[in-house]
Amino acid sequence: MLQAAVAVQAGVCVDIFAVTNEYTDLASLKFLSIESGGSLFLYANTDDSTLPQDMYQMLSRPYAFTCVLRLRTSIEFKPDHSYGHFFPDPQYENVQHIICCDFCATYAYDFDFANNVGFYRYSSELPIVQIAFQYTVVVPPEELSSLGLVSSSMT
Repeated sequence: MLQAAVAVQAGVCVDIFAVTNEYTDLASLKFLSIESGGSLFLYANTDDSTLPQDMYQMLSRPYAFTCVLRLRTSIEFKPDHSYGHFFPDPQYENVQHIICCDFCATYAYDFDFANNVGFYRYSSELPIVQIAFQYTVVVPPEELSSLGLVSSSMT
């Protein structure tokens, strides 16, 4: 768990690929990948595993880094629980930090009423949920040049 905290503070996302058909204490290692936003893969052997294909797919797909997700709601209800590979901001309410994510990442929230009245039946205002997502993407130079975003002096 200490390694996970160090990885999170450094902004490192850890994916673990374990290849073994013997007992391995993955329960202890899983927090390193879960807390840092990575994944854990287990392969029984290398003979008929998809490890090379899985690694290629993971390394070739686009990722978003240093992400910030903010969730706001109207006053009638509030986020109760959150699920996903992120950690809460220590200073701001309903702000989550995500070290790394891709198109397979999923985040979910449970909502609870802010009071015991719930939604007011005759209100002209509808309940509102607003989600803002800020992220950084690293684009390979060849993609930038194919889009004409890099001058010839930079390549």
